[in-house]
Amino acid sequence: LSHSGKKAEALLYAVRSTELRRKLLAAEPKDARMQNRLVFALNLEAFLRGQLGQNPAAKLLFTESYRFASALVAADPARPDGQKNLLEAASALFVLGGPCDIVPAARSAFKAIEARKLFNKFDQEHIDTLEKTLRQRTCPGL
Repeated sequence: LSHSGKKAEALLYAVRSTELRRKLLAAEPKDARMQNRLVFALNLEAFLRGQLGQNPAAKLLFTESYRFASALVAADPARPDGQKNLLEAASALFVLGGPCDIVPAARSAFKAIEARKLFNKFDQEHIDTLEKTLRQRTCPGL
């Protein structure tokens, strides 16, 4: 739906997906696979909200996603889906004005994806966007 220009309709499904994944995670709070799926859903909902100009809501969702993804990567750095979700959340959050201290985490996630030769054009776009934004912002030491 999103790719066919029906972003508002796509958002309805993304919101429902996030809601369902929250409920599933509540039933099994330590399930890392479900945590990753929630992060994916949060990222998708946040991305669509950003495309629809709902930047404050997108930033809140990306912040939540970043926190989950950071914890997942800390618990299991070898999970490529965790690294990919962290990269997406961190780069999008930074672009929306998130703190500079998330840049190293995004770079580290990209390096981990790249080292395993698991990166794709979207991962590259995330890191490129982050680096472009970094050139436009003041982040001492980065």
